[in-house]
Amino acid sequence: MPRLNAADRNVAIGRIQRGESQSSDSSNFNVHHSTICRLCDRYTQFNSTADRPRTGRQRVTTPAQDRYIRLFHLRHRNATVSDTAGRIPGLRRISDQTRELFQQDNAPLHRVRFTVDYRHNANINGLPWPSRSPDLNPIEHLSDELDRRVHQRQNMPPTRPQLANALQAECRRIPQDRIRTLIQIKQYEHSADKLRIKQYEHSADKLRNKQYEHSADKLRIKQYEHSADKLRIKQYEHSADKLRIKQYEHSADKLRNKQYEHSADKLSIKQYEHSADKLRNKQYEHSADKLRIKQYEHSADKLRIKQYEHSADKLRIKQYEHSADKLRIKQYEHSADKLRNKQYEHSADKLRNKQYEHSADKLRNKQYEHSADKLRIKEYEHSSDLHKIKQYKHSSDKLKIQQYEYLSDKLKI
Repeated sequence: MPRLNAADRNVAIGRIQRGESQSSDSSNFNVHHSTICRLCDRYTQFNSTADRPRTGRQRVTTPAQDRYIRLFHLRHRNATVSDTAGRIPGLRRISDQTRELFQQDNAPLHRVRFTVDYRHNANINGLPWPSRSPDLNPIEHLSDELDRRVHQRQNMPPTRPQLANALQAECRRIPQDRIRTLIQIKQYEHSADKLRIKQYEHSADKLRNKQYEHSADKLRIKQYEHSADKLRIKQYEHSADKLRIKQYEHSADKLRNKQYEHSADKLSIKQYEHSADKLRNKQYEHSADKLRIKQYEHSADKLRIKQYEHSADKLRIKQYEHSADKLRIKQYEHSADKLRNKQYEHSADKLRNKQYEHSADKLRNKQYEHSADKLRIKEYEHSSDLHKIKQYKHSSDKLKIQQYEYLSDKLKI
């Protein structure tokens, strides 16, 4: 069986690592199962698929020697394996691939698909045979003689064992002189074939020489054209490389300038955004402080107004109660005076009545004036409170409008 090269050994190890069996691997590469087994052991032990070291001694035939053996057997049909091995010096044995050769004359029986597939699966190599060739095998004439002798019998054997016995009996009856004659005829045909082959080879050599010279001339012309094309290609590539280098340097300069401008723009934009953020933060904090101060002042004003209104209400209530107390005291004293005057001075009643009526009129006038004054004061205070509230609302609206305009301006900025 053929040996595995380095690439086949690596492929075989890869297939086994992928999960395939050693038997399928050996059948795929047409080697013995022990070869794949030893390869796996060597890979497991040394982690390498390299072949084991050898002495370099020639053990099998080379491909050139195989071709020589085939050609030698085509020219010498009756030569044995030992004769062939003696013609190659230093040969130990003939390779199995060379030994297993199947000789057939391209008969339809030998070229059917079943026969071809069987020889391919059994790894049996066929001997190359030219088409329309004469029958060069000596056994063919002997088989023809044996066939005629069997057919000349009176009774043909009806069964296969009887046919085999008849063939053996007729083969023993053929005389040796007839066999030698058939072999000599075959040798004569073989010598004639040799002569024809030599003449054919001579004419073929002449034709090959002419074709070789013609192909050599063509090859020289092609090599010259190829070298000229190579030179032109090199010059073109050199000029193209120079042009590409210049274009690359120009594009690199452009790219560096664009990157520098882009980075500068980015830096200026970042600085502007940072300063704008700082300014917006400061303005926002300033506006927030202002708003807080205004809200605090507004709440303080509200508180002061409430406290002032509360204190004013308290003062008005006290004044009203004090004036009412005074009025009640005066009325009590006046009624007491009237009673005393009635009891003590009956004669002066008219005078006192007149005086009392006069004083009562004055008192009513004073009370009326006093109540009118209180009413006017209340109306004045009410109107002044309404005026203050309107002014406060107007100022607060103005403040809100100013704040809204200020914030909208900031947002626009």
